[in-house]
Amino acid sequence: MHLDADTDAVGRVADVVRQAAADVGTVGLPAAPPCEDRGAADAISALLMVCEEQLEAVAGLLRSGAALLETARHDYSRAETRAVAGR
Repeated sequence: MHLDADTDAVGRVADVVRQAAADVGTVGLPAAPPCEDRGAADAISALLMVCEEQLEAVAGLLRSGAALLETARHDYSRAETRAVAGR
């Protein structure tokens, strides 16, 4: 796959991915509904805990992706500067 991008485009994508990571962190999971069956209540609580961990993992992956994009932005910037300078 070939992708044409400039420094500004890569920076904008990094910003969007960083914002997505922040947005994932604001997702509120519902409280466990009242349940008479203790086993069912424990299962629901466990599932909600796993969901929360997964949301944290997704946010972490998005933050990592944003960091990689920021590195790419710096690399693009250096390459563009060299190209303009004729190196």
